[in-house]
Amino acid sequence: AAEPSPVPTGCIPAVSPTAGALWKILVAPGQPVQAGETVAIVESMKMELACTSPESGIVECLLAAEGQPVSPGQNLLAVKPSANP
Repeated sequence: AAEPSPVPTGCIPAVSPTAGALWKILVAPGQPVQAGETVAIVESMKMELACTSPESGIVECLLAAEGQPVSPGQNLLAVKPSANP
C-alpha cells in the first residue's frame, strides 16, 4: 500500500470516496473553495464519483496526481480552512 501523504498542519484533507483512479483534479493550490464543492473526480468501474472539499478555505497543496490509483479515504488534497470571523 502507498504511504499516505501527510497533510500540512492546520489543513484538512479532501479524501477519495472510493477505490479507483484519480481522473481529474478540478482545483489548484491557492484556489478558494467552498465546503461541499467538488474538487476532484475519481473514476471507479466506469463511474465518476465526486470528491468534495471538507471545509471552506484555500487549497493548500495537492497530495495525489491525476491518473494515479487511489484507495477509499486516501488524502487527495489539503484545504486550509478560512478563519471564521
